[in-house]
Amino acid sequence: METINVQYKITPADYRAAAYYGLLARNRRIILFAGSFAVMALFYAVLGQLGVISAGPWVYAVGIAYIVWAALMALNMERGIRTYMKSKDCLIGVPYYFTFAGERIRFHIPAQNVRRELSVKKLTVFELRSVFLLYENAQQAYIVPKSAFTPDHVSQMRAAFRKMIPDSFRSKY
Repeated sequence: METINVQYKITPADYRAAAYYGLLARNRRIILFAGSFAVMALFYAVLGQLGVISAGPWVYAVGIAYIVWAALMALNMERGIRTYMKSKDCLIGVPYYFTFAGERIRFHIPAQNVRRELSVKKLTVFELRSVFLLYENAQQAYIVPKSAFTPDHVSQMRAAFRKMIPDSFRSKY
């Protein structure tokens, strides 16, 4: 693979995609359970309205409770995103310099005087529709917008991640 050098800026949409992906990944089981339960409550409510079964008020209450919970979770995430975007430490819109060479990835973020060199083999990488998320650990992730790369570079990076970290790379592409 050739060395890939790009400069990019993270957009609010990139940050939002990464934040929601993180929320869903951290809460995947509970969200699946809640969604399944809400669908079952809706199913029982429909059957109750059709007179097939006797659906008690608990069916509606539980279904509504899960919908409200999901809405509150999304609103809380949006509040966190907006708070971050207003903070002095916000890195949305500042230049990032990214280099992928061999088994190393380098980031330079002049706005925060950050220089990091990482071994690809120590990363967990998720490819979303518009970004790569490179996790150094559970608290430290780098958002790399795919729009900064040529389609060939995106394919090269995907192939390199699949080869170097097959158990730590997730992609639907």
